[in-house]
Amino acid sequence: MSLLERLNQDMKLYMKNREKDKLTVVRMVKASLQNEAIKLKKDSLTEDEELTVLSRELKQR
Repeated sequence: MSLLERLNQDMKLYMKNREKDKLTVVRMVKASLQNEAIKLKKDSLTEDEELTVLSRELKQR
């Protein structure tokens, strides 16, 4: 299961359970991954690129 698939699955779960804080985090991470893919002009990111984006987001927060 890719990271985006896992994020989508978690997002649905958090919406059903009305966990707003967790849902916000998942949406921010997903948006960051999509922005990076657009920036690199790719349809999807490699696992290394995804990890780079996640580590960058952790440093910012």
